[in-house]
Amino acid sequence: MSHHLLAPAAPPASAWPLLLLALALGYAGICLVRPRRTSWPVSRILCWYGGVGTAALALGGPIAQRAHADFVWHMAGHLLLGMLAPILLVLGAPVTLLLRALPVARAR
Repeated sequence: MSHHLLAPAAPPASAWPLLLLALALGYAGICLVRPRRTSWPVSRILCWYGGVGTAALALGGPIAQRAHADFVWHMAGHLLLGMLAPILLVLGAPVTLLLRALPVARAR
């Protein structure tokens, strides 16, 4: 049995921009809906959008265009998408933001 039969199917290339747009709009929506009891740090917002932007750059920007022809650009895309984007997204603390936006009873 071939190993590719067991691997999960990747989403089509046209789904990535929609996913990244949903992540960006969802975070903005939660920031706007969240009660204003406490301020949300701008540094977390910048990290979140930096992570989304890094993923967009790696998946569809000039790096992705050059990655098909040059191994160095291909590996740069892997590093951006696999190492930098996740760190920035985690530093954006989306789960903490979501829990702060929910009523206390639902957050528990």
